[in-house]
Amino acid sequence: MSISLLALVAITLHISEAFTFTCSSSKSIRRSVGIGNTALEAHAHESSRRDVLTGLLASSSSAVAAAAVLFPPNAALASSRPEYLTEPTDDFKESEKQRMEFKAAQLKIKKEITDVLDRFTNVSKNEDEIVKDLKDLRRLVVETGGMPLGIKKEDMVKIIRRKKA
Repeated sequence: MSISLLALVAITLHISEAFTFTCSSSKSIRRSVGIGNTALEAHAHESSRRDVLTGLLASSSSAVAAAAVLFPPNAALASSRPEYLTEPTDDFKESEKQRMEFKAAQLKIKKEITDVLDRFTNVSKNEDEIVKDLKDLRRLVVETGGMPLGIKKEDMVKIIRRKKA
């Protein structure tokens, strides 16, 4: 379709008019062509930029109109939009259930780690309690396979370093 549209545009446009060169002043015309009225007459027959632009716009608008007549819109494109689902699909319900289970598990892990961190920062005073809390934190991180959502490693490191200092 684009090839035939380009062919239609090429037929309607006068491409040779788009590449005519005009001189900006009569002095430059007299220098390039020669002194006399013939140079001015040659300049009068050349197209100006406005003439070329007007012709280009007119021919391109006629090409678009001709393309609309020759190539009507596809029936599939003209049909109405498909309707949205009124109820979620079974796959969506299953994935929603999995998301809720994951979020609940992450909140449980986060609560355990937060409890150990609170105990580490506020309750533990001697070295044995601090070592026990650090081992509990390490065990929780290893068991869960990493940090839970909402707790960053950098934040934990800052808390531990502050306590050690």
